[in-house]
Amino acid sequence: MNYCNPTWNNGGQLSSTDIQGAKQFYGNIWSEWESIGGELAEAPAAVSWGQNRIDIFALGKNKHLWHKIWAEDGWSDWMEDPIGEFSSAPTVASWGDNRLDVFIRGAGDQVWHKAWNGSEWSGWESLGGELASAPAAVSSEPNRIDIFALGKNKRLWHEVWDGSGWSDWMEDPIGEFSSAPTVASWGANRLDVFIRGDGDQVWHKAWGGSEWSGWESLGGELASAPAAVSWSPNRIDVFVQGKNNRLWHKLWAVDQWSAWMEDSVGEFSSAPAVASWGLNRLDVFIRGAGEQSWHKAWDDS
Repeated sequence: MNYCNPTWNNGGQLSSTDIQGAKQFYGNIWSEWESIGGELAEAPAAVSWGQNRIDIFALGKNKHLWHKIWAEDGWSDWMEDPIGEFSSAPTVASWGDNRLDVFIRGAGDQVWHKAWNGSEWSGWESLGGELASAPAAVSSEPNRIDIFALGKNKRLWHEVWDGSGWSDWMEDPIGEFSSAPTVASWGANRLDVFIRGDGDQVWHKAWGGSEWSGWESLGGELASAPAAVSWSPNRIDVFVQGKNNRLWHKLWAVDQWSAWMEDSVGEFSSAPAVASWGLNRLDVFIRGAGEQSWHKAWDDS
């Protein structure tokens, strides 16, 4: 692949070990793009709850939710949920082994939710809200889920499951944005939220356990919402569809942000999705040719 050599935005000093690790990361360990089929109307969503396991969800052209699984070194067929008609890309979070929580915008522009508990799916339930975008969700610890969405007033809204019930929706009064958000967590009570805002750039804020940071721009020229994942403490990988319809990638490591890196192969038509099932593992999904889901993986194991 043609990822560029790493450059670092804030001029920080890297150790020789850090530099060698960065050189390895930007080497040729990405797989090629592969189609995994489907007829997608929106961007896919992906999550991993165990080693070598990925669950992908997507809104099909019939407005139903579709689901596909990677397990035991092979992909399942696409499976359709025949209940409901929806109006956004889904999002999915997992707070434990064989646990999935799926969220999507549906009737009334509200968030609709269903869960897999290891043996069966729940029914759909409304969590309210007045959404202008797909939701985003993450779990930072067992039995905890944080949901974020772009409201109709272009502000960021937030709702929490604390193990016993859902909170009310909470509005962030700062900023006006133009895409669905994404959220990643690299530790208990840690949240990093990303969204497209002024200048079609990625904007970021973080919850450190006691308070929120302010918003900061991470640059870029986005044509889509961003996607983000963490595979270890203090590490985040962010992906976006750029205005040239290519996949772009930025990472937080060694306490600083890398430059944006372009994947020179492929042109795509949606926001990406990304999941990680282990250290140094990334699986990226995006809608591409034939309105199918396309996949590539990074594995430095």
